[in-house]
Amino acid sequence: EFFRFCEQNMAKFKVPSYLEIRKDLPRNCSGKIIRKNLK
Repeated sequence: EFFRFCEQNMAKFKVPSYLEIRKDLPRNCSGKIIRKNLK
């Protein structure tokens, strides 16, 4: 459903190739999201 929506409403090169669902995001001691751990 998510990919179908993206394909219909976004340019082809912007449609994500995969989707990862997480309960929690990695955060540092000040509460900011650690983006390099998400890649």
